[in-house]
Amino acid sequence: MASASFFFLSKVKVKGTAPSIPWTCFALLGLISLISLIGCEDVRHDYCPLEVGSSWTYRVVSDGRVHGSESIEVIERVEYSWEGKREKSERRARRTERFRVREPAAVAVWAKDEGGVFRILADGVTTIIQYPPFVGFGWTDEGPGLGGQRGHVVYCKVLGREAVKTPADWFFDCIVVEREAKDFSSVVRQWFAPEVGLVKWRVERPGRPAVEWLLERYETRHGAGE
Repeated sequence: MASASFFFLSKVKVKGTAPSIPWTCFALLGLISLISLIGCEDVRHDYCPLEVGSSWTYRVVSDGRVHGSESIEVIERVEYSWEGKREKSERRARRTERFRVREPAAVAVWAKDEGGVFRILADGVTTIIQYPPFVGFGWTDEGPGLGGQRGHVVYCKVLGREAVKTPADWFFDCIVVEREAKDFSSVVRQWFAPEVGLVKWRVERPGRPAVEWLLERYETRHGAGE
């Protein structure tokens, strides 16, 4: 119906004048161009830069007290098989970058392609961030919960863009991703800064103080800070 309406609008003429394109067509073309520009802007930024040697160190804060620091580091580039879980074709496989990443409690493989950044462990694949990260865009993950339980369903959504202050610096135009467990056992919010990566991470669970990870220092191919 929409395509038919557009076709008929393009045939409208004003009596006594030369054929003209109605203003609605110009408005539609303008809207398409604006959406394309927004999409290009999101794709142009790297919200999770992965290169060997990249690292992020966070200050862990809960209930008003500092509880030490935790780090994430990209160790090496690896060849990794998706085992059919996400691989659509050999062409996509060649475009996928894979890295071994040392996390506070595990060593995982993080994979990155035009669709986003994904974390791979023996118990499944979870999404760190999907591209392009439009505000309002959402997806569903199923993987281990904060307590390690399997079959944990999490609803994820890009809430908006915000400026964030951490011990490392001010970070602007951060993408805010919320992850809410289906069983309401936790709500996680993460802030990803362009060309830096994850700069803040807040975990809320019923009956417990919230825990925040605040970026203290980082090093990526785009720069470093502390």
